[in-house]
Amino acid sequence: HLEGTFAHIADGNEEAFSPIYRLYMPQMAAYACTITRSDKMVDEFVQEALLRIWIGRHQLADVKEPKAWAFRILAIICFNLISPTSS
Repeated sequence: HLEGTFAHIADGNEEAFSPIYRLYMPQMAAYACTITRSDKMVDEFVQEALLRIWIGRHQLADVKEPKAWAFRILAIICFNLISPTSS
């Protein structure tokens, strides 16, 4: 049950983050490819998103849709990093 898993992550449980990583990594990589239209740097974008999710894990307690929140973070990273103004 993922809601319970996200609650454990919000509490700082590193072991609870592992199944989320394994489940979302392929989905997030595919999503990043659709945004960037390239598979270059996708792993780095996803790693950055997962890192930001872990750093902001305390916010998970208030997030109604954690998966949507995770994918939104990834989208923001992709758009910021592929934007011509980001250099």
